[in-house]
Amino acid sequence: MQTWLNKVKENPLEFLTGICILMIAASGGALRNVASSALAIIFIASLFYFKHWKHTWQGLDKAEKLLLVGFVLYTLTALLSRVNASDTHEFTKEFGRYIRFTLIIPVYLMMRMKSLRLSQYFLVGVVSSGFVYFVVALNSVIENPAFPASGHYHHITFGDAAMLNIGIMGVMLLLSGYRPIINILISISLLCASYAVLLSQARGAWVMLPLYLLAAITYLFLTRRADAIKLILISVIAAIALMLSPAGTIVKARYNDAVTEVSQFDHGVRYDTSVGGRLSMWDIAFQVWKEHPLLGTGLGDFDEDMKRYQAEGNFPNIAVHSSTHNIFVQALVSTGALGLAALFYALVISPLVLFKNTDKEVWQWSIMGAVLVSSYVVFGLSESWILRAPAVSIYLAYLILLVINTRKPEHTNT
Repeated sequence: MQTWLNKVKENPLEFLTGICILMIAASGGALRNVASSALAIIFIASLFYFKHWKHTWQGLDKAEKLLLVGFVLYTLTALLSRVNASDTHEFTKEFGRYIRFTLIIPVYLMMRMKSLRLSQYFLVGVVSSGFVYFVVALNSVIENPAFPASGHYHHITFGDAAMLNIGIMGVMLLLSGYRPIINILISISLLCASYAVLLSQARGAWVMLPLYLLAAITYLFLTRRADAIKLILISVIAAIALMLSPAGTIVKARYNDAVTEVSQFDHGVRYDTSVGGRLSMWDIAFQVWKEHPLLGTGLGDFDEDMKRYQAEGNFPNIAVHSSTHNIFVQALVSTGALGLAALFYALVISPLVLFKNTDKEVWQWSIMGAVLVSSYVVFGLSESWILRAPAVSIYLAYLILLVINTRKPEHTNT
């Protein structure tokens, strides 16, 4: 204990930043204001080092600079859409999500300059998250049994955050080589997080679970490890147990609902369902985009466009949203072709290229980075997470930490 206290006294900035990262990882998608507040604290701390930003920037490699420039371009495309936006209040509200991508740059520069050792805080937070999300999910279902588990946020945000940590823990089990007792703890946390995701009824998050399993099994087969057969057997047993549990009823019901809703939309019977509403909004979004192909209709204006199209008799009775429930369609309709290109570059292409070009000794962090980006791409197919503050904060916090770990190896002995 005394050794730990001495380390805290020697580097209070590292301790403060580490605790914030731990809290984001452990409960950012479950407890209100945790992710945004923690990231705000780190941002304020970074402002005290503004004199060193230029020097630190000059020391970054090309891939890092391109990533950060991508963030600025992404924010600028959102700002340019103001030309066509008519709802100033909604524009300001949504722009607050986009500007976080630029505001994260000082945080990255500070963490890079000070060489903060945050890996342990991050991993402890991720492993703790399974238990946190499980308890929050159970409490949520007990209080509101008729609704999906959601914690203090929307149930999709809750499910996505828990599922992301499942992917990170999977990488830890496959690549980190921890002691057996630690692996058991990670496995229990992973199972708890999985059950929380099922209770969240977030179908977009559910899609990632078989993809994670497929990736893990493929990796084990390619490395010729006998664990591949074990993982397949465990997955089959877990799937059977799931189908026989109360959560299995939820999964089957949500699957049947999705099939029915797609069929109803296809036959023009109903549009005011979860899936039907999404498909309707995407149809409207593409029509609106044709009116403003380069810069989009403007942040916050899509709900007004929906009302206009509905007044003409298109897709009656669907709920009006400013979100299209798809980050790619959202970018296209709100910020135009420029915004969609910036999104692909800043949030997908640039990070993946950066994680691909790393040394073998930081392979674990590169794989975690690939899991982060690919997960958020899949989540974005059915949810406009860019408009949800906790989702953006989690993505940015995880991304910059993982990028830094691939640039400067941090070895942990958990």
